[in-house]
Amino acid sequence: MFARFLVTAVLLSVVSASAAYADVLVLVSHEVKDFDAWKKGFDGDKAMRKKGGFKDLFVARDTAKPNLVHLGFIAPSAEKAKAFIENPKLKETMEKCGVISAPDIKIANLEKK
Repeated sequence: MFARFLVTAVLLSVVSASAAYADVLVLVSHEVKDFDAWKKGFDGDKAMRKKGGFKDLFVARDTAKPNLVHLGFIAPSAEKAKAFIENPKLKETMEKCGVISAPDIKIANLEKK
C-alpha cells in the first residue's frame, strides 16, 4: 500500500514539473529473460522513445519476480501513445532486448488541477 502511495506521489510531482508532457500516463509491465541485458537495450532505445514523444518516468522491478518490469512514461496524447505502441519497430526492439511476455499496457488521462 505504501509503495502505491509513493509511486503516486512521485508521478504527481514529475507531472507537475513537466506541464508540456501532462497529457497521458502510459504504464507498461512485461517479463524479461535477463533484466541487465534488457535494461541495456532499453537505455539504448531512449532516442526512439523521445522521438515518439515519450518522457521516461520510472523503471521498477517487481519484488516477487525480479524479471517482471514495470515502466512509466508520459506521452503527449493517447493517439501518439497508441501509434508508438503499435509501431512494428517497437515489437522488434522488445524482442531483441529479451521481453518474453506480452506487455500489459495502460494509457490513462492525467487530470489537471
